[in-house]
Amino acid sequence: MATDGETLSYGFPLRDAPGASAETVLQSSLCALDALVLRKDAVFRVEPTPQALEKIALDPQAQWEPSPSGRHRVLLLSGKPEGATSRVMAVAVSDGKDATAVRIFWHGDFLVRALRDLEDAHWERVPRRFVAAALAAHRLGRTCYGAEGPVLAANIPWKQGIPTTPPPPLTGEQVGREALALVKAMAEGRKTDFPPRGTDAYRVAQAAGRLVWQPEWAARIAAALSRQREKGLAERPEELIHAVAMHIAFRGVREVEVKGLRIRPRNAAALAEIWAQYAEWLHGDVPEGFVRWLHPDGMWGPGVLPDEPLGTDPELCTALERSLVAEARQQARYVPYGAFVLRFPEALPVLRFVSDLLLWVEGDRIWCGLRGRDGNVGESFLWTASDGVATPLMVHAEGRAVLGAVLAALWHDMAVAGEEALPEREPSRRDRPAERRPPGLQESAPKPASAVFPGRRRAVRDVELSGVRSWGGLEDRVVVRRAHAVRGHLRKLHQGWAASEDARTHARSYGMVLPDGYTFVRPHVRGGKKDGPVGREGVQVEVPTVKARGLVTLTALLSPGGRETMMPPPLRQRTAMCRLQEPSADRLPVFRLASVVLVRCVPRAGGRGGERTVRHARADGCARRIAEVLASRRSR
Repeated sequence: MATDGETLSYGFPLRDAPGASAETVLQSSLCALDALVLRKDAVFRVEPTPQALEKIALDPQAQWEPSPSGRHRVLLLSGKPEGATSRVMAVAVSDGKDATAVRIFWHGDFLVRALRDLEDAHWERVPRRFVAAALAAHRLGRTCYGAEGPVLAANIPWKQGIPTTPPPPLTGEQVGREALALVKAMAEGRKTDFPPRGTDAYRVAQAAGRLVWQPEWAARIAAALSRQREKGLAERPEELIHAVAMHIAFRGVREVEVKGLRIRPRNAAALAEIWAQYAEWLHGDVPEGFVRWLHPDGMWGPGVLPDEPLGTDPELCTALERSLVAEARQQARYVPYGAFVLRFPEALPVLRFVSDLLLWVEGDRIWCGLRGRDGNVGESFLWTASDGVATPLMVHAEGRAVLGAVLAALWHDMAVAGEEALPEREPSRRDRPAERRPPGLQESAPKPASAVFPGRRRAVRDVELSGVRSWGGLEDRVVVRRAHAVRGHLRKLHQGWAASEDARTHARSYGMVLPDGYTFVRPHVRGGKKDGPVGREGVQVEVPTVKARGLVTLTALLSPGGRETMMPPPLRQRTAMCRLQEPSADRLPVFRLASVVLVRCVPRAGGRGGERTVRHARADGCARRIAEVLASRRSR
């Protein structure tokens, strides 16, 4: 038996067992709330402290009963407080020793009005996170776990503290204005906050979620994130993450429409991230043919880019991207366009999780789709010679630097050497028929309408690329192998220093573009002929004529053989639904939080459409991990 003053399950203090008092029942004219701890030998009424209620609201394994029936209803109505109505909802949790149930009784037809009345009467004792979670469970209208929506609603990202007195509640019209102001602030890159009341914040989050999925607002928010990236600002729009996830959880997103094409998420992980891809397409005005080519079945799913660090130096990659683009503008002989599949060279293991790049080239604009080693096409994004990777939506900070350098090197080779740097491959069994050319000649990327290299005196002509291509010819691959063997590498210079002309000459002799702020340390070359540069052993070596200088530069500087300090750690492919990482400060986590929380969107295999499962959220202790991450984010 428990004694008065004992601390029970979830930190509930026992008070006046088993009767009711002002400490054990929070009551107003429209609502009453109490908490019970159930043991084998007795039932105890406990004090519903704010700390205990908030802990329950954030528990992914808490079971919510918004509309109990049958035996459950009879049990929940047993011993109800005096004056309480028969309308009841409850949430139950268990720590293995005790089972705890929190009951909410309310009058009238609207729970939001009853909880608002309870907030007014007990503002300091009813946590707003619990109020938001209760409204979310009521919105679902069925028995559910906290991971299916209530936890998400409880994690509204308030930035300001709780006021000492409850502010006036918002009317329906005011909720709409607050939601619009919230989304406008996201589109302008300004910081904002949710209303302090739990009832108001939940309604504003729901309304904002509907707005951010509209094409106009999605494109404007993506543009704001692009501007923040250019300014080097931290990118952590928690309000956007929450609004997108709330709409998925409680309204559902079956498909998005881009250029008249309907794209559906392939699975729950895709559902959680499809807004980021949708906004990327809208912001960059994606060509219809590119989307149709990448997703002919109308299904989209992420998963190519891993979460782990790539083991590269972002500063080096950024400097390399700038230098490659600058040299391409000076030495360009071609304006590339077309749509083709590039077999990603194995000489660049830094992106070994990528099998192919599906490229849609329009002059100095490249739409790039990534195909993983499993053969599935995942993320796609826009790269331009002027701005690099357009937005931080689909690619995290380190990935933007690496992919920016890769696409700058590719664009350099297309503009300087044309088809010689990207020879067409002979069709093989690995090549899908649709890859030999995008479906229909009219859907190939068009010629650029404006001058890509204005002011160039040398004649520049268009070159169309199609089919399946390799990066670099035979002579380029010889240089690539030689560069790996001799371990040529860069050395970072002190601020204000510059590389000598001798170092630039040596780098150029090996087909590399030397980025600003670095010097080239000569590699150790073994074997060769008489007329080439001299290696450390005094042996003359012959360096063939290099066409794909961008590829050679990347291979020598970003591969493990090129820089001793850049060996990437082993990578594990991302396993969405089973793991949750804390997102870095400048990464839009493309809504991976929702990929675990919103498991209600996954129908049970072989079941009816209305059946749902939370199997994924509870596997391998994942639900507990969610609660820990959410708690750590709130504490900051």
